[in-house]
Amino acid sequence: MIPYFNGLSTTTTPTTNEILIDVLIVSLIKLFLQEIFKLTIFNTPYLKEMVMGAPRWTYLVNILFQSGCFIACGFYAFMQYDSLDSFLNCSWDTYVLPSTRMYGIMLSSYMIRDLVNCLYSTNLILHHVAGASVTIWAMCQPCGLELYLGGVSILEIGSMFNNFGTLSNPKTRSTLFFINNFIFFVGHIVGMYLVYQILIGNADIYYRYFVFTATLGICIMRQKTIYEQSQEYNTGTKADGKKKD
Repeated sequence: MIPYFNGLSTTTTPTTNEILIDVLIVSLIKLFLQEIFKLTIFNTPYLKEMVMGAPRWTYLVNILFQSGCFIACGFYAFMQYDSLDSFLNCSWDTYVLPSTRMYGIMLSSYMIRDLVNCLYSTNLILHHVAGASVTIWAMCQPCGLELYLGGVSILEIGSMFNNFGTLSNPKTRSTLFFINNFIFFVGHIVGMYLVYQILIGNADIYYRYFVFTATLGICIMRQKTIYEQSQEYNTGTKADGKKKD
């Protein structure tokens, strides 16, 4: 049996099936709670208001996960290492983030849970499916998991600021969307550098090339989507202004 790293225990070595079961259980719990909250806490005109294709509450929930879990855990993982080199060479023997595997489970189940809120965008659906699949595969590797999760944390900074921009005042939204093009671009450069370190590492060769190719595709798709969003919103705003004139 091939041992797999378990960030919650130093003695347990979960199999691929156990990782999949963990992700499935947490995903179902999140989906169940989401439906309960939709009928209770989120069942207000303000939170149910549609903002650019999705209810307002979905953006608020995503910001909560992004800031309180993904970004925080990624930076915490990095700060536990003595140097950049030690972080870039992380393996089963050097993992120091106690909840690394739980972070991976939370991330993949987040993508699965949020799928039902992304039906208005094919790009978002593809992004979430790819994100969940690659994260699960990353948890089955003997090295590079924190590199992968660190890269995800960097990318989630852009996603979080985009959610803030979407919820912002319409008068400032176009400016924030424009700035977010730069935030996404910098995040994609850093994320691809970390993925490149995985590519030259010691993980399974199929995984290394797949995660590099998939991440490159995701970054291109994200950059294209955020640029088109900025352009479409600016065009729409200008059109509305002319109509008022």
